[in-house]
Amino acid sequence: MMKIKSTDTYLRKLEEELMELPKEERIAIVAEIEDHFSNAIMEQTKQGTSKEDAERFIL
Repeated sequence: MMKIKSTDTYLRKLEEELMELPKEERIAIVAEIEDHFSNAIMEQTKQGTSKEDAERFIL
């Protein structure tokens, strides 16, 4: 299994895996996960964690 190092890479791979779903559904799923990532990163950076470390932590 490949180690994913950024949320952008994760989201691209997720979208690729969801290609069999209708486009609207795929977009909604990826957007929801992206929102969760953004919120988690924001919370971590508020606590003094760098963005890069926060990404590694949530992945």
